[in-house]
Amino acid sequence: MFDRVDNDAAPPVHVPRARGSAVGWFGAAVMAVLTLVACGGGGGDGGVGTNGTGISMGTVNGFGSVIVDGVRFDDRQARVEIEQGSKGDEFVLAEVKLGHRSLVESIGSANDTTASLGVAQRIEVEPSLVGVVDSKLGDSITVLGQRVVVNSTGGQQPATVYEGFSGIADIQPTTDVVEVHALRQGSGDAVTYLATRIEKKTAAPPAYLRIAGVVSGVSGGSTGTFKLGPLTVQRSGSTVILPVGSPALQIANGNSVVVFAPTGAYVATGATAPRLDVTDGAVRVRSFASPVSISAYLSGVVTEINATTKLIAIDGATVDLSRVADADFDRVTFATLVVGDYVRARGRYLSATSFVADRLQLRTGDDDVNNPAELHGTLSGFVDATLTTPAKFVVRDTEVLLPDSAAVKDCPAVGVVLNDQFVEVKGLVSSTGITATQLECKSEVAGSVVERQGTVTSLSVSARTFVLQRTGVADVTVAYTDNTFFRDIPNWTDGLAVEVEGSLSGTGTSAVLNAIKIKRDDD
Repeated sequence: MFDRVDNDAAPPVHVPRARGSAVGWFGAAVMAVLTLVACGGGGGDGGVGTNGTGISMGTVNGFGSVIVDGVRFDDRQARVEIEQGSKGDEFVLAEVKLGHRSLVESIGSANDTTASLGVAQRIEVEPSLVGVVDSKLGDSITVLGQRVVVNSTGGQQPATVYEGFSGIADIQPTTDVVEVHALRQGSGDAVTYLATRIEKKTAAPPAYLRIAGVVSGVSGGSTGTFKLGPLTVQRSGSTVILPVGSPALQIANGNSVVVFAPTGAYVATGATAPRLDVTDGAVRVRSFASPVSISAYLSGVVTEINATTKLIAIDGATVDLSRVADADFDRVTFATLVVGDYVRARGRYLSATSFVADRLQLRTGDDDVNNPAELHGTLSGFVDATLTTPAKFVVRDTEVLLPDSAAVKDCPAVGVVLNDQFVEVKGLVSSTGITATQLECKSEVAGSVVERQGTVTSLSVSARTFVLQRTGVADVTVAYTDNTFFRDIPNWTDGLAVEVEGSLSGTGTSAVLNAIKIKRDDD
């Protein structure tokens, strides 16, 4: 994390900030949902969503806007954050990546059946696990006692994207520190995390540990234990319960929580292992609700189905399907729905663990027609095909493979001439990014998110602007804000080679590139 400094040579700093609330079994949940629905809803506890924003939770499968399981959100003004630290409650700026589990707070009408976009106010990157890899066996690893299964082929669930690894074969148990984003399947000790993204962290040991899950086996009150899957969590009177200052929150069976702890608090082996001591850590009890007027979305794997009440469980939440009309079941019916299906529900959160749906869509990881991964942006870094490897390039910081079988439309001859071309890519998520099935070249439209490379000149820290000097084309003025994410920029000064991602406003010499992300360009 960064400390605030007064130094014109330093980039704008991202100071961790405390947040009052981030977001925050099946048999008991049935009665809880039915009671909430009968009473007209839940919420009202100061959690996320109670200020009139819609809430959507899912896996990022594209950019142009931010696309979360096929639902689009305009992210140009959004603040992207991640909660970190051994006691949580430290929110720092972050960037959204393919395969991230993310929570979007939005206004407007994000609609999964039209082209209507919600406007993201805040996006929280939501890792499922942060810790050292305990062990590896076949297609799975263990982190903080949790079994994490990777998916190399797509199919029923999304394929696993890797950062810092080429695949599971590269992961070294007891050595590598990872950040895992995943769908949860199963319950109790039998829970499994289905990885959508695994990132290698450079720090070993990690600065802190993190696990998100559903509470079971609560014992012993405020100084007792509870379980997250097979992991026993030991708390004490000094354990911080978040959000601080909210009405009294209890850690109860069925609650959705995120646990933070210092590195040395985890014991991987022994009679009581796996075990995590949060005496010097924190437990965030998730608490949120969404307004009636804005659609909310929840995506995940179906873990339980109650045919009588038409309640299902997704990612620790009980979802009421009793109000979904037959026409609003998309590519599935209630009768054909099975445990293990990957679905997206539209409706309203009554609480962090109760959701009333008005629509349900079946999603798969290998359907580029109905559920494509999608990118809209500026193409860069084109590398031509060889006899053994397909062409590849980058759009929105995401690697794209372009096999010979991909359909190419309205583009000049495929090659380096494509660099700086605005494109639309559709395809399938792969271990490195996206494998394209379609590539279409388009004209930049006002407000589109684009990328520009160049050199920083005329930097004004007070005005938060600089001129991006570019070779062979017109320079452009760049403006940045407190929400702009800076990557790998230790010194902020004229002469620095950077790549800027943002949206253009104005035209000609008056055009301004409003930066979402600025990163060092070492190419």
